[in-house]
Amino acid sequence: MRISKSIIYLGLISLAGCTSLKVVTDQLEGTDFSKFRTYQIMEPETVGGEKIYFNQLNRNRVKNVVKEQMEVRNYELAEEADLNVHIYVKTETKMDVVPVPSARYGGYRYWGYESTGVRSYKEGTLIIDLVDVSSGNLVWHGVAVKTIDGPYKDMEERIRKVVVAIFDKYPYMAGPNTSEYQ
Repeated sequence: MRISKSIIYLGLISLAGCTSLKVVTDQLEGTDFSKFRTYQIMEPETVGGEKIYFNQLNRNRVKNVVKEQMEVRNYELAEEADLNVHIYVKTETKMDVVPVPSARYGGYRYWGYESTGVRSYKEGTLIIDLVDVSSGNLVWHGVAVKTIDGPYKDMEERIRKVVVAIFDKYPYMAGPNTSEYQ
């Protein structure tokens, strides 16, 4: 019976290491999003953390996907825009204390014990803010948090998935007759 408990513990530890994407959004109540038709992307910023993950290549990748997502919603890129799109990135090293099950053979049977280990990992946060240029108010805020499981493998696709996941929660279209994105 102790061996099967050890196997269950190992399964739980492996699930804890999964890299799920968490996305949350918020918006300023009472905002008339149908009045917004144009946007401009402000230069992305790194907020604390390590800048290696948000180098110029990745900045451009994020900006390009944001541009695609805004244009899909009929917004036009403009110098004199209705919305400023602010992009922030933060990376942090996090630590988890995890149980480490073990089993030993003691003559005629197995017996188990449990110790603890520390697992460190990188967590990345991408924030996309839409600011009403005329009032200066933040009108929409999207945040995605994900474990970073390697610095350079498939970065373009990984960035695309995160930005699209944020914009999947943005329900508006540009213009007066298209207030809900389908």
